[in-house]
Amino acid sequence: MDTLKKIFEYVLGVPYKERQINYVDENIGRKDELYEILTKKYFYSKNKDKLLKIADKFIKTKDITFMSLASYIYALNHKWEEAIKTMEKIIYLENWKNIDSWIDLALFLRKISKYEDLSLYILFNLEKVVVLNFTSVEIVNKIYLELKNYEKTRS
Repeated sequence: MDTLKKIFEYVLGVPYKERQINYVDENIGRKDELYEILTKKYFYSKNKDKLLKIADKFIKTKDITFMSLASYIYALNHKWEEAIKTMEKIIYLENWKNIDSWIDLALFLRKISKYEDLSLYILFNLEKVVVLNFTSVEIVNKIYLELKNYEKTRS
């Protein structure tokens, strides 16, 4: 783990700090600065391929901070499926309570056309999604489609 922390610090240029959970009832816009830091670093990086290799190492851990960094690296490289799968694992590890992770997931889903409506559903019903402890994108999607069909029958 210490080696990964050193890689983390080398890549981002900041010390490793555990990802913070942003609970719905705290009413905070965003607690975690990791994505912002990585984005700035990524755009000035000449070694984008190295970042992908690092991401592959990070997703093998059960460390939420490393996995978050991996998910963001995948997203910055337009590897949306990998970003989504990794963010789903993070949401599971965080007990579905971190709204930052749900927002990230929704933004990643939006990049895949078949999930665009689901993305909006998550973003506009964030409190419901978090409180109901959905366990995967598939379950959220199923519920979203059922609600959509229900709304059609009411019109």
